[in-house]
Amino acid sequence: MRRKDLYRLKKGVAFWNAYRAESLAPNFSNANLSGMDLHGANFSGALFHQTKLIKADLRDARFWQAKLVNTDLQGALLQRADLRDAVISANIDGVNLSEADLRRARIFCVANNVDLTRANLNYANLSGTRLSYATLRGATLWKACFHHAVLEHVDLREARLSDLTEGGADFPQVVLRDVTVSKSATAWISEGVARGAISLADLHVVEDEQE
Repeated sequence: MRRKDLYRLKKGVAFWNAYRAESLAPNFSNANLSGMDLHGANFSGALFHQTKLIKADLRDARFWQAKLVNTDLQGALLQRADLRDAVISANIDGVNLSEADLRRARIFCVANNVDLTRANLNYANLSGTRLSYATLRGATLWKACFHHAVLEHVDLREARLSDLTEGGADFPQVVLRDVTVSKSATAWISEGVARGAISLADLHVVEDEQE
């Protein structure tokens, strides 16, 4: 951790963002930023190693190409956050990532109660990720990779599951347990099961919502 980075961040997001316009990639390794209001902060390219961001307000924050390694994000607010090309190996239990941009992100997580409503997961790599009691309603998944992922007790209503096939996604050997999907997704699920690409248990189908 660079102490000057922490000092400048604590002076407020406006001060920090002005400083970032001319700074190198910051380093917040081992820092405790839990509970801080960092709404709209620019953390592009930053390193967060063993950083505590528990219940931090990170709405609209920019983490483009950031590395969040062994970071604790429990209960953090990340609505509309820009996490494009980020590496995320973190505790994201209870994190709100609704409408976040996770395009091309690399995610290594075992997580519970994550909100990914309308999140953009295009090209995201979630290989080996385990998501339990997660919400991915309306998420976009163009060419997302779920190789050997496990999704259990997950709400996938209105998620663009067809993108996984049409975009040539890497979705082999995924496990779906107790998931809820829209009726329009059942053909895609059935095809995946028939090909042996999807292991399925307890599928709950609901009618497609009318726009």
